[in-house]
Amino acid sequence: MWIAGLDLSMNCSGLVKWDTDDIENTFTFKSFTNTLKWESEHIISYHDEDWKNQYEKTEWFLKHILDFVKGCEVVALEDHSYDSTGLVFDIGAFIGVVKQELFRLGYKMIAIPPKTHKKYTTLNGNADKCITTDRIVANFPWIKNDRELMALKEYKSPQADIMDAFSIAYTLNAKLDAMDGKIDIKKLKVDNKKRWEVLTATSDSNKEQFWERPFDCRR
Repeated sequence: MWIAGLDLSMNCSGLVKWDTDDIENTFTFKSFTNTLKWESEHIISYHDEDWKNQYEKTEWFLKHILDFVKGCEVVALEDHSYDSTGLVFDIGAFIGVVKQELFRLGYKMIAIPPKTHKKYTTLNGNADKCITTDRIVANFPWIKNDRELMALKEYKSPQADIMDAFSIAYTLNAKLDAMDGKIDIKKLKVDNKKRWEVLTATSDSNKEQFWERPFDCRR
C-alpha cells in the first residue's frame, strides 16, 4: 500500500511517500524552497513575485501536492500546532484547502498532532528538528545514501520539513501495521512503552485509541 506524509506550510512544505511493503526502495520526497541554490530534482524553487496574491500561490502548491500523492491510498497530514506563532491562521486555511481536495478526490486521511508523530519517531514528543532528523537517520541508515536529500542544509528547511514528513508517514505506517495485526499492541507495551502510549492514546474528543481510529474519507 502506498502512503504519504505531508508537513504543510505556506512556504516550504515537506512531502514523502512510500510503499509500506518496501520503504527503503520506494521512499521518495518533494519539497519547495525560495532559495535557488537548493533547487534540485525533487526540490522546487519559487519566488513570491510569481503570483499576484495568496490564492494563486495556494493553487500552485495544491497542484504540486496533489500530483505527488497520486497513487497513494492513505495520506497523513500534520495536525495544527497550537503552540505555534506567526501566520497560524493562514497556515490553517491552507491546510484546510488541501484536506478538502484530498477528501473530494477520495483519499483516506488522518491528521496527526506534532507531539504524537515526534513521540513515536523519536520517543520524545517535544523533539526539535535536530533530534527528529538524527533519530530518522539512525533508525533508517539507508536514507544517508540519498545524495539529494543529504546535500541539503542539515536541520534547516527544506531538509527538516522532509524529515518531519517522514516522521508523520512513519507514524501512519505504524498505525496501519497495528490495524493489520503486524504490531502486537500488548507486546509493544513491554517492548516500547512510549510507542505503545502513542498508538493507544485517546482524547476528550476521540475515545477510540489512535491505532483503532477510522480515517477521514468519503463514505
